[in-house]
Amino acid sequence: MPKLVDPTRANLGTTEPCHATDPRGPGSANRINPKPPWRVVDGVLVQVNTSPGGVPKRPVRQAAIRASGVEGDKQADRRYHGGPLQAICLFDVETLETLASEGYPVVAGSLGENFTTRGLDYKAVRLGDVYRVGDETTIQVTKPRAPCTTIQVYGEGIIKRLWGPKVPWGESGFYARVVTEGVVRPGDVVSLEREGPEAPPAFTRNLKLDA
Repeated sequence: MPKLVDPTRANLGTTEPCHATDPRGPGSANRINPKPPWRVVDGVLVQVNTSPGGVPKRPVRQAAIRASGVEGDKQADRRYHGGPLQAICLFDVETLETLASEGYPVVAGSLGENFTTRGLDYKAVRLGDVYRVGDETTIQVTKPRAPCTTIQVYGEGIIKRLWGPKVPWGESGFYARVVTEGVVRPGDVVSLEREGPEAPPAFTRNLKLDA
């Protein structure tokens, strides 16, 4: 019987996630599934961010989302940033608040994310998850975001804080590709439409969704 991360029990300060039995039966973890009832699947888009390249990205009132990314957003080094599989970078307010409490001077947009969200359990995010953002846009999670050296302006230790074998899955944020283009605004609901095929690992790993 496949095991799935249970986010209702995974945030109690333990280093290993708790697990729940998948009620859909054998083989279910190998399919892309509709909204699972045991996951926190809805959040909110707190801020939409763009920049001419580098960090921080600054908030905008709304943005058109294209296959290439957020309209008006640019990347300083296209060798490592951007492209269809990294069209959108996501980071959550909860981790930003934790980092700030640890002394890192970060706010929404500081780490170069396009979408700053609240309410989604990033530790339960699966590669292949498809999220609807607002009324029109859908995106699919493709890989965890490996922090760029540019964020070291917020402290030399921030990269090791967000990326490493003992860093919980999801704390570095995620990249996503655009499935359906549209317009997004702060306050839009971010809702899980389809679930990716495999439960996430406990800790950050350099994985990516098969194209």
